[in-house]
Amino acid sequence: MCKILGFDIGGSSVKYAVMDQMSAELIKSGNIPTDRKHDGTQEEKRAKFIGALADLFDENSECEGIAISMPGTIDAKTGFLSNAGALWFNKNCYFAKELSDEIKKRTGRDIQVAMENDGKSAALAEYWKGNLQGVSDGVVMTLGTGIGGGIIVGGDLVRGNGFSAGEFSWLPTKPGLVELESMAAVPGSITGMVAKIAETKGIPAEEFDGKQAMELVLDQDEEACKIFDSTMDALAQVAYTVNCVLNPEKICFGGGISRQPYVGKTLEKKFNEIIDHTNIPMPKAKIDTCHFFSDSNLIGALYNYNLMTDAID
Repeated sequence: MCKILGFDIGGSSVKYAVMDQMSAELIKSGNIPTDRKHDGTQEEKRAKFIGALADLFDENSECEGIAISMPGTIDAKTGFLSNAGALWFNKNCYFAKELSDEIKKRTGRDIQVAMENDGKSAALAEYWKGNLQGVSDGVVMTLGTGIGGGIIVGGDLVRGNGFSAGEFSWLPTKPGLVELESMAAVPGSITGMVAKIAETKGIPAEEFDGKQAMELVLDQDEEACKIFDSTMDALAQVAYTVNCVLNPEKICFGGGISRQPYVGKTLEKKFNEIIDHTNIPMPKAKIDTCHFFSDSNLIGALYNYNLMTDAID
């Protein structure tokens, strides 16, 4: 059994797992906090962060490679990270090489490090072992603070000229000059939806989460349902745009909230209503939820590692 160490790097924590290279079984896993404080130079903070990842590799030295999923604009072939989002200290660096070099300095081993954007990793996970298996043209839209995701065309991941394909957050939802408020990231934000429901109900934001928001929606709370419907309308509109541009066989919604079946049913209903209302014959994608949730980025990163190392076709 060949083992690969996976990292799902996020703004608040780094989830890691030792995985079987071909089955994607998570043999063991854990997480460490992500330190984003501005208490050093960019180079100092990145060196400390890479050191923490190398420490985890030292603890799991039976692994033969490293697969990374992280936010940002990433050239998967070179490991160059040009825009790191909240992980400011990783901007404009060959992150994969720096981690590989640190491990070689410590161990003398040449370890292959492959990395991909988190939304694209989620799409790869679904295509490899999830609800896009056997689908030549499909889309994953991950719901959270914004709308990330990935696009599969002809069985291949579409990265785009600048490696930002699948950033659905920036799609406009209103005509005219595009302002932040009219970008899909705002009306389609699940984080924003939860915050609005909390504010409407007079509940402190820190004492309220998505699960509680959905409980109110399922209980048919009038205010919560109004905010929920508005968010689902925006997401269905984005799905319609994606359907028109890409003509995919299937669009899968992911993110924690998609665990709730009512979300998928609502999105499918609203998407179909938009298509039917246009009264124009057009192919219609099947709406589905993702198979993987919290482990999707790790599994997709592993698939990307296998592609980059020619472990699979």
